[in-house]
Amino acid sequence: MQLSKAQQIEKIMLLRQKKILEARRSFWCFCKALAPDFYREERTYLKELANTLQDIYEGKIEKKGLTISMPPRHGKSRTVGLFTAWCIGKNKASQIMTCSYNELIGTEFSRNCRELIQEERTDDFSIVYTDIFDDVEIKKGNSSVNNWTIKGGYSTYYGGGFGSSFTGRGCNILIVDDPVKNADEALSESNLDKIYSTYTDTLMSRVEGNGITIIIQTRWAKKDLIGRVLEDTADDFEEINMKAFDGKNMLCEDVLSKAKYESLKKSMSDLIFMANYNQVCIDAKGVLYTNLKLYDEIPRDDNGDMVFEQIVAFIDTADKGQDYLACVVAGCYQKELYILDILYTQEHMEITEKLVAKMLYENDVNVAIFEANNGGGLFSRRINEILLNEYDTNKVVIKDKTQTKNKWTRIMTTSVWLMEHVLFPANAKHRWREAWEHLITFSKNGKNKHDDLEDCLTALCENFGQGVKKEKRLRVGNIRGI
Repeated sequence: MQLSKAQQIEKIMLLRQKKILEARRSFWCFCKALAPDFYREERTYLKELANTLQDIYEGKIEKKGLTISMPPRHGKSRTVGLFTAWCIGKNKASQIMTCSYNELIGTEFSRNCRELIQEERTDDFSIVYTDIFDDVEIKKGNSSVNNWTIKGGYSTYYGGGFGSSFTGRGCNILIVDDPVKNADEALSESNLDKIYSTYTDTLMSRVEGNGITIIIQTRWAKKDLIGRVLEDTADDFEEINMKAFDGKNMLCEDVLSKAKYESLKKSMSDLIFMANYNQVCIDAKGVLYTNLKLYDEIPRDDNGDMVFEQIVAFIDTADKGQDYLACVVAGCYQKELYILDILYTQEHMEITEKLVAKMLYENDVNVAIFEANNGGGLFSRRINEILLNEYDTNKVVIKDKTQTKNKWTRIMTTSVWLMEHVLFPANAKHRWREAWEHLITFSKNGKNKHDDLEDCLTALCENFGQGVKKEKRLRVGNIRGI
């Protein structure tokens, strides 16, 4: 039965009242009530952020704070701004302090929260802040954009920059938003030290009692504020770290489509892009491979045929469960190595053996060396069988080689030659996303989670690079034709 207009309005108003009641109890519902177009149920990453904030505020997560790293325009600062307004509604005694790399940005939180509280309803059906918390009102005479108080409260909100004076102020919610302005500042050790010093010596002392700290920033460097906080006081902080693209799915296609993501990836510096959209610390000052060379076309003769003297490969099998199998194929030409293909995976051996065999066959490899350590010899024999039985070829010459020299020393000493004489295809970062990401962020300070690809590339250079001092050649008896 169709409802009359009056009944429809009554139904809408009842639903509205339900949303208001839910918004008082649930921060996620609060977000949906005030900004329903942005905070939608299908945006599960926002719901996760909202629920985590509420759980920390209510003590359900026993942490003193939260670090948040998310791609631009995905609502991290907006959500935290709404959170401060919700906290004020829940408790008039709330005292909030925000700090950013400059006073203008630091003031944004304060201004947005104040304007949210003061917003007036334009129709009978929408919901504004005072519908949810009708007893919250800005105190007259205390309503500047960066420093204001509500009636019944005391010094409710103060926003400033890292150069602002926080002396004599206290808070139970501290928000540090974008303490680092850009990549240049992120690569300045003195600047990072200054930020951390301000945080530890000044801001931390402003947080009273059981107050909480929220740090929002792009993960520019391992020694940025979030990096140091998680290193020094990891047990005190919950961490939210979200990538725009996790290798399979976009974080939110509505906010950033895959097409736009790929467009940005092409137009932006690799390091800047990965820091902003995938939370990969750039630490360019500590990166080992600072200038990798690229090529657009492989060398060809006048007839368009490849002129490689030989096509080679090096394969380093995974030592442990979390290690990667790395297989790199390259063409040798005039003492240069042109990278043609890369396999970089954590898949199980029964899968990788087929992938490696296929890769050697399809790239027309002449010589492939397998690192014999940790089962590499057994793996190479299996590749031998697959190539012979499934691809009916005996073209590839396979060699096993046991590595006895120190891995780290080898990687370091070969890196200069690699940057000068190893060339990667111009689309390398698109073809081998994870491998490329690991390679260009590989740190020379030794604190790397994985070094499998770098070890494999180093061995490729040692065995097939004419500019690197070669080890004693393998005896013919070690060579198997397949």
